[in-house]
Amino acid sequence: MIDALELAVPEHACRRQELWANSPARRIRSKQFYLWQVDFRPKLRLIVYYGHGHPIPKKDRHYKLQFVNTATLTEDDFTHQVGQLFLLTESEICSLKVMRVDFAVNVRSVSVQWFRETCVVRCKQTYEEIRRWDECTSPGYTSLKIGKRPDLYRIYDKVDEIKHRTGHFAHMGQITGKPEPTITRVERQCSAGRVPREFQTLDGLLKGAAEFDPFSCLTFAKAKVAPDTQKWKPQKWLMSLGLKAAVKEHGLQVVRARLDRNKGTATRCFKRYSDLLNSNMDGPTSRKLRELYQESIAFQLNQAKNGRRPRGILMDL
Repeated sequence: MIDALELAVPEHACRRQELWANSPARRIRSKQFYLWQVDFRPKLRLIVYYGHGHPIPKKDRHYKLQFVNTATLTEDDFTHQVGQLFLLTESEICSLKVMRVDFAVNVRSVSVQWFRETCVVRCKQTYEEIRRWDECTSPGYTSLKIGKRPDLYRIYDKVDEIKHRTGHFAHMGQITGKPEPTITRVERQCSAGRVPREFQTLDGLLKGAAEFDPFSCLTFAKAKVAPDTQKWKPQKWLMSLGLKAAVKEHGLQVVRARLDRNKGTATRCFKRYSDLLNSNMDGPTSRKLRELYQESIAFQLNQAKNGRRPRGILMDL
């Protein structure tokens, strides 16, 4: 699904005064890139920023449109809401520049820890882990951030995030007595110059997003059959146990990055001593993750045509 979207509207575009007149602008502190903010909720799912805080060429001046609760918006919603604020033709709206887009998918019954031990994002050196906000009662990791802006990946516990933000999480199991579900959100944020070339405009994004694979750089370790270690030499047995413990403690991304400080060490080490890793792996593959994403975004963008509305964060489950 598209979980976040920001568009740039040229500064010379004419406003529709019906909504602008009833929505007061709020001054933003001077250190921000924009000086003014207008929140059009609840009439529209938009927050608009304008008035640049730093000198930029006149041709590059713009309004920044930030959609709110983007995952519940359809293809028609994106164009309709922009048209409610500016006097633009349909072709002009479709040609608006995409400043930021977040692609996301929900994976059910797979924990953040599983992703931590089994997946790696290629060509990313920056890595950050955030522990669960209620560490005393429910220890573990709730969020992973791989890479940095303008192109980064986030993997986090969606249920925990909702509970932290709203104080509770409502689900069908509360009625039937089933336990709370495990839902892990996988996101990729693209902004500035790292927005894919084919998605530089709103029209390109809406037409091509369903066929795109935003998680192509996210690779998973292959599942292996549990080996018989009785015939192993002591060195291989100890090294394999040590590698398994290191991955569990620090995560696969960190271990590979640490070993790769000496060029090629990670590849050689995992080739020799990774037999104990992933022996009972039970989670998505790269292909399954791509299919989940494509199903969710097709559902999201086509709801208006089917007379239905997206169901929010669980719509692809």
